[in-house]
Amino acid sequence: MVGGLNEVGPPAPEPAEVPEDAIGQASVYRPQKALPVWVEVSVVDSSLSPTTMPGFALAWTREHVLIQIKWPKEYFVGARNLWTEAKHVSRRVIAPSGPR
Repeated sequence: MVGGLNEVGPPAPEPAEVPEDAIGQASVYRPQKALPVWVEVSVVDSSLSPTTMPGFALAWTREHVLIQIKWPKEYFVGARNLWTEAKHVSRRVIAPSGPR
């Protein structure tokens, strides 16, 4: 096999998330633009420690935030949207890169 391109590794761990039906949809606020955030993400297999990673808040209620993060799949990293508890989310600032 050339460079292992088609090799399939072990399944990627699944992030722990709040089920969509647990969210009170009537109280969801959706901003015009997503806000940059830091998110503490745990995986379903609790043997791994929670990881803090950058993401974007797409919507929220008082208790939960819909976030978008980069999450590893079987052979690539893709965007993943999931609901998490608000206590695991904090704002972050994306600094301008300077004059161009």
